[in-house]
Amino acid sequence: MKRLVFGVVLIVLAIAGLFFWETEGRERFTYDEILVLAEPVEKSTIITAEMLTTDRVAVAHPNAYRKDAVEQIIGKETTQYISDNTQLFPQCFEDTKLIAHKEKDEYVLSIPGSWLESYPQTLRRGDTVYFWCEGKRVTSATVVFVKDSTNTEVTSDDDRLTASSRVSLVEIIATEKKANTLAKLAEDGNKFVILYN
Repeated sequence: MKRLVFGVVLIVLAIAGLFFWETEGRERFTYDEILVLAEPVEKSTIITAEMLTTDRVAVAHPNAYRKDAVEQIIGKETTQYISDNTQLFPQCFEDTKLIAHKEKDEYVLSIPGSWLESYPQTLRRGDTVYFWCEGKRVTSATVVFVKDSTNTEVTSDDDRLTASSRVSLVEIIATEKKANTLAKLAEDGNKFVILYN
């Protein structure tokens, strides 16, 4: 009799274990937990904490944001339409200051080398720079691209002690007014010194 009861208990436990594994266990113990959007968002949407949730997937892409990366996304702007419940990647988001917003009369302006007297080789994407001309500060702007002679973004270590290449091209975000101010001074034969801090 004891063997019969023991056998029945084992069968019940096995069925319960199988049921748990198929309904919840497999996902809980073998799936990756990633960040997803609770609802679809359009391009140029600023991400808030309320927009984010988590989901479990059988195999998460190595570059997909995991559940502990919330702070890396909050406050950033979407660079494209993103549907809900899809894996999120760094290239889907950008710092708002690095995007030219047409509604704010902002554009990306490439600064010709002929306009520049000097600029630091340690300039990097995201820096706030100041344009000086004839000893006076003309304007400031955010650098959106710093390219080398092969049109590749120049990068470096955190301390900017080692660069991937030499800076050949600087592009900034500028309003039409800023662009016209710089262009007028350059047309008059002036050259700029770019500084950052």
